[in-house]
Amino acid sequence: MIRINCTLHQFLWQNMRIGIFNIKIFTKRCYEVGLGVIAHISAQAHVRHAGRLVQGARRGAWRGVAHLGGGAVPHPIREAVPAVGKSIDDNTFFTYAQGHITFLDNNGDLLSSQSINSYMSQGYRIKQAGLDYIIAGQTEDALEYSLIKITATGTILWNKTYGGNSEDHCFGLDLGHDGSIFLTGHTLSGTANWDTYTMKLDSNGVKLWEQVAGNPRGFNPQWIHDETWGIKATCDGGCIISAGTGDEYPYTAQIGGVSSDQWEAYIVKYDANGNMEWQATYNSNDFGQVGSWAAEDIDLTSDGGAIIAVDNGQFGFLKLAPF
Repeated sequence: MIRINCTLHQFLWQNMRIGIFNIKIFTKRCYEVGLGVIAHISAQAHVRHAGRLVQGARRGAWRGVAHLGGGAVPHPIREAVPAVGKSIDDNTFFTYAQGHITFLDNNGDLLSSQSINSYMSQGYRIKQAGLDYIIAGQTEDALEYSLIKITATGTILWNKTYGGNSEDHCFGLDLGHDGSIFLTGHTLSGTANWDTYTMKLDSNGVKLWEQVAGNPRGFNPQWIHDETWGIKATCDGGCIISAGTGDEYPYTAQIGGVSSDQWEAYIVKYDANGNMEWQATYNSNDFGQVGSWAAEDIDLTSDGGAIIAVDNGQFGFLKLAPF
């Protein structure tokens, strides 16, 4: 079991199987663990599943969740307290911290701990790759994507950085069936404002392609944020990303009855060669809901579609038909 330290305002998604769907639990206070997760649900949660809202966990209903290999198990733990770094309340993208990794046994007891700050100041996602691990995050001040491959005993096998001439924030990681690596996040490199930034790498971290996409509704791109938080590799060798699109400025515009002020879930599908197959946005009004939506993470479902975790000021899920 591996734990990456994080501060209070980092976001964590932890797999939990419910029926045929791989659904995620969202928390704002967390430690992220490689083969497991220790987390604290700090606010009331709601789940929108199969077209209806279901009351979720209230504050304190679950003191924590431990994810141990095969499933999510409620586990009474103390509230996690970050070991390093600090919370920056006015920063919605990343936290200033120092990268650190901790190895735990299956009982959660400490085996070893070491700094990875020379490679990565924020480790955000982790995936097992054979007997080793791939960790994705960001360099100091979130200037570049950072990626490392590490053994289960803490030996760094290789490290890579990716990005352009400005800030590049990596929040999504997944592995393809052939060992290829997919990263996503958002970038200011060569863009008018934040745009989605997605890439495919081979198993050694060599970049195969990268793509930037954003502003799908056609507003003035100077004022539009396209923020990406999740990615899943697809069976065709491509990937699908989950993002949000909208503005956070005094700027307001209307196109076809849609306001730039209302955020929408933004989904983009790429093929194996990095070509955009399709992109779509989803508005809360289309589903009898109100307010802004942003797609925070995504997973594939057994029917060939996808399930998307939606942040709407509360919490919900959006199910996509097979594609």
